[in-house]
Amino acid sequence: DDLITSALGRFVKVGGLVGRVGVSVLSDQAVGLLRDGPTKQLKKAENMVRNAARIAETLGEMKGAAMKVGQMLSLHEGLFPPEVSAVLSVLQKEAPSVSFEVMEGEIRRELENFDALFESLEPEAFAAASIGQVHRGVLKDGRQVAVKIQYPRADRMVEADLKNLKALLGNLVKMFTDINFEPIWEEVRERLLEELDYLNEAENIRRMAAIHADIPEIIIPEVVQEATTRRVLTMEFVDGIPPAEAVSDQYPARLKDQWGAVLFEFTLRGLVEQKFIHADPNFANFAFREDGKVAVYDYGCMKAIPADLAAGYRQLLHSVLNNRKAAIPEILRDMGVFK
Repeated sequence: DDLITSALGRFVKVGGLVGRVGVSVLSDQAVGLLRDGPTKQLKKAENMVRNAARIAETLGEMKGAAMKVGQMLSLHEGLFPPEVSAVLSVLQKEAPSVSFEVMEGEIRRELENFDALFESLEPEAFAAASIGQVHRGVLKDGRQVAVKIQYPRADRMVEADLKNLKALLGNLVKMFTDINFEPIWEEVRERLLEELDYLNEAENIRRMAAIHADIPEIIIPEVVQEATTRRVLTMEFVDGIPPAEAVSDQYPARLKDQWGAVLFEFTLRGLVEQKFIHADPNFANFAFREDGKVAVYDYGCMKAIPADLAAGYRQLLHSVLNNRKAAIPEILRDMGVFK
């Protein structure tokens, strides 16, 4: 409940994290000079996992842009060793929640007619994310709803993070990889500022519902406008099989293939046809139905795809499908993706 919201406090928190990880990496490198063979690789892997756990714990407690950056980094397959990505992926589904007393105070401040609208609101968070957390509830008219409530002073946390995180996390990334952090950071920064506005997310939901009206395989929750503000978003509750269960052995491969095809088409349609893509591929943002349909949650992070970029992806797909490999380098150069 003691969320750190000041720029200085968050700078110190992330700076301390970077310092601890840095010392750990350097120490491991020094000791590694005395090791050889399998022992050296084993100890290196153990140290990386230990540091990833430090990162996940700290960023999960901080919420805001700090946690979102950790989530986004964990989704880039190949950016980190598999062991590190596995630990960071905890930020996608097991982030600590803020107490109900705090969040109830937030929703009552946002909705002056809260008691007239809601029959009940569950104290335990249904999901906890980087900028807000979700609670199940029931409206006076009997509708089951999911209510996303923004954390106290989330805008201040994000503003502080945007001042501090670029340099600090850029250095952190360099400890593991030589990837260019700049474009990743710019994308995260733009999307984070948009995510603070739940009215913008509500509009995204309505837009996505309209363009998927004739696509029954995708289920999009309906916005409850009278219980939605810039910092509270109320939607119909759409249930489904959670990802951890969906990938288990209790469901047949045929059904998993169907879910995979729905997700694949959902992404490709957004990229090359609708030019409006769900840009937060956190697995916890999806739920699955036994009839093969997929429910899609969280529309705060959406990306409008420029027409020329969408056309480039379309050309790439055609080149691959038609085995015209020689055309690919030129298409990539036209898209601005080349070395």
